[in-house]
Order: sequence, then C-alpha cells, then structure tokens
Amino acid sequence: GNAFSGNGGTFTDSGNTGQAVTENGQAKRTTEAEYKFATDGVGYRMDGTGDYLSVAAHANWDFDSGDFTVEMWLNSKSFSGLVNDDIMSITIDSNNKVHLFNADNGGIKFRAYDAGLVVQMIQGVRSTRQGVWYHLAIVRNGNEWDAYIDGVSVANVTDSSDMPDLSAAAVQFGSGATGVDFNGYM
Repeated sequence: GNAFSGNGGTFTDSGNTGQAVTENGQAKRTTEAEYKFATDGVGYRMDGTGDYLSVAAHANWDFDSGDFTVEMWLNSKSFSGLVNDDIMSITIDSNNKVHLFNADNGGIKFRAYDAGLVVQMIQGVRSTRQGVWYHLAIVRNGNEWDAYIDGVSVANVTDSSDMPDLSAAAVQFGSGATGVDFNGYM
C-alpha cells in the first residue's frame, strides 16, 4: 500500500521484519489492466532493461539448513529465446549464491551454490505462458526441495545440503546472475 508509483523510491514490505525495498532502473508500481490484483495497488512492471527491486543485506538471508518458501505472482511479457530471464537472486560471488530464473521458453530453474553448486532444480518443460499470470513458489521442507507453479510441483529434488550464508548480500527481484533482466510484472 505504501509503494511509490515511480522509479527510485523505497517502501517497507509487510513482512515481520519490515525490510526496505528499493526500486531500481525503471521498476515502478503499476495498476495497468494486466496487473494481477488491481485493487490493492502494489505490483511492479519491469521492462527487461535494468529494472529490479532490491532488499538490503539481512540476517534473514542465512537459510542454512532451515525450511523456507519464496513465492510470487509473475506475468512474463516475453521469453528471450533460450536465454535465462532473472526472477530473483542473492549473490555473494559466483560460488555463493541463490538464483531463480525463467529458462527454456517457460521452464523454471533454481540453483543454490555454497562454495560451488549444491542444489539444482530444473523444470525444462514449458510450464508458464507469455502474458499469463502464474504463481511461483520455491519450497524447502527438510531435505525436500520443490518448485511449484500454480500449486503443482513441477520439479523436486531430495538433498540435505546446507544453503550458503547470504546475509551479507542484497536480494534482487527481476535482475541477477545471468545478466538477462526479467520482462513482465511481479
């Protein structure tokens, strides 16, 4: 509700830690017809050219071996062929990061690196469609890792590996490790 309607602003998320979210590039709140929840006033358009939201480094990003869920509504305006469109990333360096991206014309990839790749989920079959809203969730419950699209598990891995301590890194939504920014609505 308190998001700015132009780029460069900040707002406080509604989570229990009240993180400041910063608009970068031309990321801006939108209430366009394509917007998923037009009545609540909080949604973002990214045009794939350096637009993203960021949340500063915080102890919350030290997932270790704990359970977690990352979820969001997305509407991809275009897929860049087989190029990986960044959805979310938390990066210390190339060997210590978490990365979620669109791939393979609508598949989903999730990778976690802790001094190298430790967990990877790839859902390469087209599961999302351009211009259509979908709910995406990445869930770790014990040693089970799932990627859900619209409530259906589309990728699963069993792995006991710890996640890296990413508390010194910012979270980016819409930009990240592949260098191909997300084009659509979040």
